[in-house]
Amino acid sequence: MSETVFRSEDLPEGERFDRWRELMASTHAPMELTSEYAESYRVTRRLIELGPVVVWPVALQPVVMDRTDRLVRQSDPEGYHLSYMIGGTLGVSRARQEETEHGPHHFHSTNTSHTYRVHVRNGNSALIHGVAVELPQGSLPMPRRQAERAIGRPMTDQDGMGAMLGALLRQLAAAPTAFDLEEATRLGGVLVDLVAGMFAGVVDGGELPPEARRRNLVLRVKAFARRNLGAPLTPAMLASAHHISVSYLHRLFRDEAETVSEWIRRERLERIRQELRDPRNANVPIHHLAERRGFSHHAAFSRAFRAAYGMTPRDYRNGVGVDVERADDHRADPAPPGERSADR
Repeated sequence: MSETVFRSEDLPEGERFDRWRELMASTHAPMELTSEYAESYRVTRRLIELGPVVVWPVALQPVVMDRTDRLVRQSDPEGYHLSYMIGGTLGVSRARQEETEHGPHHFHSTNTSHTYRVHVRNGNSALIHGVAVELPQGSLPMPRRQAERAIGRPMTDQDGMGAMLGALLRQLAAAPTAFDLEEATRLGGVLVDLVAGMFAGVVDGGELPPEARRRNLVLRVKAFARRNLGAPLTPAMLASAHHISVSYLHRLFRDEAETVSEWIRRERLERIRQELRDPRNANVPIHHLAERRGFSHHAAFSRAFRAAYGMTPRDYRNGVGVDVERADDHRADPAPPGERSADR
């Protein structure tokens, strides 16, 4: 994954805003910038490339950004730009239209082929936090005319696909995360599907092409399962929670790398692996961590963990050997119940 960071405070005060203007003017969809705080401007932007999708968490002082006719003629990548507000207010105006205002928890979308003005503000000089997403128009798994009808419409993170998209963007904004190229491209695909699902939710009654609907339902099922890894998750329980049949749930996962049950076990193991290296869990017995994530038989958990990561949970907690990455195959059958692990 490619990630670059720009911090204006690394520069002398008099050069900060000019450098930020130059940076925004040199992007594939350039914009002109003005600000009343230009004299000693503060901004930090992380640029994260996820295949064809670009995400940039940003914290900046109030600024006005103009996408003018001249700049559209100069460079138009034919993309969609999505702004997700974490704090502050985003005022957006288009030709011959009044400004619309978007506060925290709101998304605003624009088309790089059109002109618009964006005013990021909060009433003072404090930093405003948000996340921008840029993606090619042709990347969305929906007719372009349908996507165009969603551009500029009110969207929030309060429910549905918007809630899932907001949670993912906040996670990306919280701290730098390392992804290899394959993981970054896959994550970019997830973002595209979530954006398409959110767009579809505000036009045409949420209708997406069949394959896009399938992917979005799989995303919803997985998000629900991750929130409930300690519950007695079964295919029947997941199917009931999403008002579908068990056979249809299995068909949804037919194109995934794993069956439903295999995927649940892998997610549980990965969550426990992360918790084992968390200093806050240093005094929590390993079997308690396993039980909280749905492993009621300790020997079964220990064998599944060793099959997935090549060492026992205790050795992993103690840092024995080389740290492991998430394994590609977590499908080994667990040990039968009745044995108890010595790991504590």
